[in-house]
Amino acid sequence: MWKLYLLLKPAIDNRESKAFLLDEIETIIDLLSVEALLECIHIMYDNKVIFEDMETFTVLFTTSVHKNGAFEFFDFIRGLNVQ
Repeated sequence: MWKLYLLLKPAIDNRESKAFLLDEIETIIDLLSVEALLECIHIMYDNKVIFEDMETFTVLFTTSVHKNGAFEFFDFIRGLNVQ
């Protein structure tokens, strides 16, 4: 989860989170490089996922971050950094 956080950090830091999960996912996808997104999906699915289009990628990405509580973890880590 920590490695995923570090990959997503440029897209989630220093901005307000979106109110809806799909809006947040769309923003992350827009802000991250293709390489970072691919590394994230391979981490989430242990290099065992195959997808052929952006729609499938988005569904896989959304399902994984929701199922694994990624945003809750990210909020917790960001909360630790508050001075």
